Amino acid sequence: MTSAGLPIRTPMQAGRIVQQFRRRQHRTQAQLADDIGRSQATISRLETGLHQTTLGDLLSALHALDVEVSLNEDDSQPVSASDDI
Repeated sequence: MTSAGLPIRTPMQAGRIVQQFRRRQHRTQAQLADDIGRSQATISRLETGLHQTTLGDLLSALHALDVEVSLNEDDSQPVSASDDI
């Protein structure tokens, strides 16, 4: 499944995206949790974005849902010569 870039700037946005892809695949939270070796409660916390979860759990869930993650620079933010990555 391909789609245009989906900006993620908050945990809630990330959680909604996980939930949307999971539902599109007609999978339950428990099934996704089993796929990544976590509890259903972890997936619930991830999807609400209201509780702290790990980046590892987010990436594992997205991978299990066959969602590729790419990062893009926000061109609207000014960049100074001293900004190093």
